Amino acid sequence: MASRSSNGSGLHMHRQKLGSNGLSATISNQKENNCIENLERELKNCYQEIDYLQDQLNLRSSEASFMGEHIHSLEIKVRELETLNEKLSLMENELQRSESQCLDLIHELEHKEEELHNSVLQVQKLEMVYLDSQCEIESLKLDFNEMEQRLFESREAISQLEAENKELHLYRLESRRLFSKAEAQLEKLLENLSVHLGGKIEQEMLLEMRKNLCFSDDLCSEEPLGPLFSKLAIVATYDHYVEIEMKKMRDKVEESEILVNQLKEELHDEKRKAKEDAEDLTQEMAELRYQITGMLDEECKHRALIEEASIKRIKELEEQVKHRASFISCRCRAFSQTVSNFYVSMNQVMKERRKATSAIKRYQEAHELAERQTLEIKRLKGAIERLHSDENLGRSKRIESCSCGFCAISSEQPDFSSKGPVSPEFSQALLDWHPS
Repeated sequence: MASRSSNGSGLHMHRQKLGSNGLSATISNQKENNCIENLERELKNCYQEIDYLQDQLNLRSSEASFMGEHIHSLEIKVRELETLNEKLSLMENELQRSESQCLDLIHELEHKEEELHNSVLQVQKLEMVYLDSQCEIESLKLDFNEMEQRLFESREAISQLEAENKELHLYRLESRRLFSKAEAQLEKLLENLSVHLGGKIEQEMLLEMRKNLCFSDDLCSEEPLGPLFSKLAIVATYDHYVEIEMKKMRDKVEESEILVNQLKEELHDEKRKAKEDAEDLTQEMAELRYQITGMLDEECKHRALIEEASIKRIKELEEQVKHRASFISCRCRAFSQTVSNFYVSMNQVMKERRKATSAIKRYQEAHELAERQTLEIKRLKGAIERLHSDENLGRSKRIESCSCGFCAISSEQPDFSSKGPVSPEFSQALLDWHPS
């Protein structure tokens, strides 16, 4: 009975103890549940923060990829800038070559201007030669007019000589007519004399008688045949006078014939000379005309060729000058356009470079921020894992502290009441991160 009563009291004591332990366990369980709820809320907040940070990390990674692409494009632009620098150097070299070509073209233009000036001087010389040839032609025309005047004078002299020849011929005919008339009168006188004497007396005897009568006029006057001899003397004197006149007339006729022959010869010579001179003059005039016309034709052709060549050369030079000037202006405009484009591209490249440097800085900052965020996330994950491990440890301890009182497991439990619930400021301090 005593044992039963002792057992009953022990059981009662044990029950009381179990009741007190259960009450304390319920209180501790409530505290643990509250702490677990707080930890779950904090865990949810941590998960939300982790999602937010993951979104931010994705956003930053997308920004970083965009910045990487932008940096790649900027690197491409930098390479293009290098190629532009090479192109600029090439364009500078081309500009130098174009300047040298421009100087060469300017020298060539000056040379062409000198050639043009020389051609103008040559044209002026040719004009002077043309004027000289015109003067020579005028002098030849004057000589030709003088020769024509001489020809006209020679023709007039020939006509005068022909008129004199005609006059001499008429004078000769007139003298012959007078001589024939005198001969007829003499024959009539001789016939009359023969009639008076009663017979014909020969001419030689009459001449001898005339001579004798001429030398002996005194004797004849003294002879008894006075009337007969006086008649004979008269006839003889008249005959002698007629003979003298006839001789004079013959001499005159011979002289006139000689003069006419001389005049004919001179006229023939003058005609021949005048004809030869006229032929020579006509030949010389024809030759001069031919030479003058040939010279004029050649001079005109040569002048026309020179003028045509000079005009053609001047046009070619003007076209070359215009072409070179247009080419130089086009090259200068193109070069100025390329230089302006290059400066614009340089400005754009500088802007892009500034943007690239700022983007690289932002990328570096984003990369550092992402690294910091990853570190914060790792720390948060570690804290969450530690919280999970602490929670698992608390549960295992609750399981190990059996309420039966007969187990050999230690009933040590953490004093959560002493620590209290985790403050949200502490958890927020663990979750917050501050980018630089």
